[in-house]
Amino acid sequence: MRNYRLLALIAPTVVGVGLFATPAFALQGNSTAYPTAGSPLSAEVTSKLDTKNATVGEAVTAKTIAETTLENGTTVPRGAILRGKVTAVQSKSSGGGTASVMITFDQVAPGKKASPIAIHGVLIGVAPKPYLSDRGPSASNLPTGSTKNPMMTAGETGQSMDNTPSAGETVAMGSNLKNVTLASPPDKAAGTLTSSHGDIKLDHGTRIAVALEAN
Repeated sequence: MRNYRLLALIAPTVVGVGLFATPAFALQGNSTAYPTAGSPLSAEVTSKLDTKNATVGEAVTAKTIAETTLENGTTVPRGAILRGKVTAVQSKSSGGGTASVMITFDQVAPGKKASPIAIHGVLIGVAPKPYLSDRGPSASNLPTGSTKNPMMTAGETGQSMDNTPSAGETVAMGSNLKNVTLASPPDKAAGTLTSSHGDIKLDHGTRIAVALEAN
């Protein structure tokens, strides 16, 4: 008799725990949705990178050079700080004569009083400083299949887009670094700079374009 009473007390408790635990497990399966923008973030690098000695996880920082409005209405002002990291790298020597580096950005800080925003930013444009906004990348430097990228098409033709930075503050898609190519979406290696002429260097002031993806 006592055993039946004990089971009667335990059963509701187990069921209750199971009911409360279910939502927690369900939430873990949801993927994170990051904010997007109608145009890339234009910025200039504030750190230095050299594939000769760069390492995976190395921090990469940049400062926006134009205001951009995200699709959710949040404004990213000029001077906002972009934070990212090296996600893959090989020097010319370790790569058998080919140097490469992949960079992704995971945070943008709009200002001192604003909380940092988590993002998934992919490098889609790079150019030395100073950069002439009316000078597009050469065809040889554009990534394969780049014409499928609507942002690239608009940038190359000079067409205006919502939230596009004004002239002098934009960075064209592809690579304008000498002897360096850049893979862009939908390439699986998007955000990867490659060179078979030597190690790749990103100096302070290098201009970049960063596309924000939802996940």
